[in-house]
Amino acid sequence: MMETRLGVCPSLRLVSVNPSSFGWVVRNGKNMTTTEKKKLYGLLKEILALKYGDKCLRCKKPEWQMSHIYPRGRYKRMEHEPENILPLCSGCHIFFWHKNPIEAHEWLKLAIPKEQLQRLKLMANTYMGKFDPKFQILFLEKMLTQLQKKYVRNN
Repeated sequence: MMETRLGVCPSLRLVSVNPSSFGWVVRNGKNMTTTEKKKLYGLLKEILALKYGDKCLRCKKPEWQMSHIYPRGRYKRMEHEPENILPLCSGCHIFFWHKNPIEAHEWLKLAIPKEQLQRLKLMANTYMGKFDPKFQILFLEKMLTQLQKKYVRNN
């Protein structure tokens, strides 16, 4: 059964909109399956653990969560972009990153390379097309393989 959404047309009449008529892939009201979402987040966690060490980037605690530089609500297309995610413990994430944005931004400029910030700014201001979870999974798997090879060579 296809989900139908209600929309408002310019004349302020309610109309019924069928997402499939626009070529959207809608699965349970979202553009990806639960399996795809779990796979994406699992790959992102592995990539971040290899890239930054398996610890909080700020205080070095061993338990951490993913914190987005550009918020995933406003920049939905960057939600699964590894460069847009930092490993922060819950304390640093909530009480530093969200509560002290000016301080956090100054710290960020020292914590990650300037080129990465420039790429993120460009991504945030560029339309990147429709998000394809299958493509992103392939991209992340390749990135993870490259990081693993680099890690093995350095150790």
